[in-house]
Amino acid sequence: MAFPLFFLERAGLKHLVVNTHHLPSTIESACKKLGNGTYKIDFSFESEILGSGGGLAQARSFLPDGEDLVLVNSDAVFFTPLANPIEKLMQIHRESQAIATLLLTPFAAWQSGFGGVYIDDKKNVRRFSKTNVEDSSLSRFHFTGVIVASESFYKTLEAKPSNILYDDLQPLIDSGARVSCYVDPHMRWFETGNVT
Repeated sequence: MAFPLFFLERAGLKHLVVNTHHLPSTIESACKKLGNGTYKIDFSFESEILGSGGGLAQARSFLPDGEDLVLVNSDAVFFTPLANPIEKLMQIHRESQAIATLLLTPFAAWQSGFGGVYIDDKKNVRRFSKTNVEDSSLSRFHFTGVIVASESFYKTLEAKPSNILYDDLQPLIDSGARVSCYVDPHMRWFETGNVT
C-alpha cells in the first residue's frame, strides 16, 4: 500500500478511503501509521468481497459530492521516471471529459497471463479482454490498477460483487461512453497480492 500512497500524497491527497475484508484491524493500523496526518482516513469493511466496482459503491457514503476520485489497487508496486503518474492521469482525465481514465503501461513478457486493455489511436479504451483480441485497429496495454473516475460514473455503481472494468465500464463503453487512458511507456509494474 505504501507505493501507491506515496504518489497519492504527492498528488495532494486530502481523503483516503480504504476497503477492508481480511484482517481489517491490521490494515487499519497500517494505514494510520503510513498516513502523514495531513488527510482524513476512512475504512469501508466488506463482509463479502465486492470487487473493484461493488467495493467502490459501498464506500460511496464516505465520498464528497461533486468530485472525481482516484481508485488505486493497494497491492500494486510501480516504478517510473515520471515525477508523478497519478497527477498526469488526473490532468488527462480533466482534459478528456471521460467518465473514467485508466493508467496503462506496455506489456512485459512475464505479464502475458494478465488481461489486456485495448485502445484505439485516439487513446480511447475500447475493450477489456482476458484473451488476445485480433483487431489491427486496437493496441493492447496492461492495466496498472489506477483509475480516475468521474462522479457521474461512480455514483451509478451498485454495492454488489463486480469488476469495475468488465462489469461496469465495458457496458458503458459499448453504449458510447468515453473511457480514456494515459500510457506510461517507461513504467515497470508488479503485483504483490497474488503470488501464484
